[in-house]
Amino acid sequence: MVQEAPPLTYRLYNPDKSPLLGDMTTSKDYRGQLFQSGDQVIEVINSTNAPSSYERLVAVK
Repeated sequence: MVQEAPPLTYRLYNPDKSPLLGDMTTSKDYRGQLFQSGDQVIEVINSTNAPSSYERLVAVK
C-alpha cells in the first residue's frame, strides 16, 4: 500500500535562506529557538491541485 503525502506541509527558513526545518505536516507545531536574527520565512506547500485552507499562529517570545 502506498501512503500518500499529506496535502499541506510547511518549511521554515532562516534569514540567510538556509532551512531551519524540512517538510513538516501541518498537524505538527514548531516550538523552538530561532537561531538567526532577521526575517524568518514560513513556506506552506499544497501538494494537490485542490484548494485548501490553512491557519497558523506565530508567536515570538
